[in-house]
Amino acid sequence: MAHWAQFGSTSARNFFTKVLGLSVIVGYAGAHGAEEWEEHMKAERTKTCRSQRRERLWHASLRAEDAAVAYLHKFDPAVAFATACCVEQALAIDWEAEQEEMRRRRDPRKVKVISSSRVRELDVALASLPQGVHPDIAAEQQLLQILKDLPPDRAWWVAHTVVRYEDHQFQMSQRPPTEGRLDKDTEKTIPIHDAERRVAAPACSD
Repeated sequence: MAHWAQFGSTSARNFFTKVLGLSVIVGYAGAHGAEEWEEHMKAERTKTCRSQRRERLWHASLRAEDAAVAYLHKFDPAVAFATACCVEQALAIDWEAEQEEMRRRRDPRKVKVISSSRVRELDVALASLPQGVHPDIAAEQQLLQILKDLPPDRAWWVAHTVVRYEDHQFQMSQRPPTEGRLDKDTEKTIPIHDAERRVAAPACSD
């Protein structure tokens, strides 16, 4: 009794809480078997690793988007928009083919889904540019270099968001000077729905 008294009731409660907590773990392992417990812990580790991979991919996508927009900022808005469209188009063609292959295999992975009409929409956008406006070939290569380390669906999706931004900048440049191109520091945001789903699901769209 003298031994417990010097630690007080709080220490005693902490001691028994730890003992009881350990007994729950031991009890679970005993009831379900060491093999099942190991499977449970492996599943938990897998969830953590998957979450960390998603977070790393998200940050890599944001960095690539920022780098692409910053690089295009030095070009005329029409040229920047044309260049972004050509980059998205190249990535869209590759990703659309891979997506169809995933559908054929019934691949269950969640990805950024591209619609079958997206490449045609980019053709229309390029055709609507003022006469004499052409994409910058060197800039195209630079953007592809920026996006090369992302998975195919993410690379296309980042290019898609850059096109949306550059389209807005181009439309703003066609307005009167007082409503001209927004500076990057204004932190103007364009809502883009970040939908990610399985390509095998019905009614897919970008």
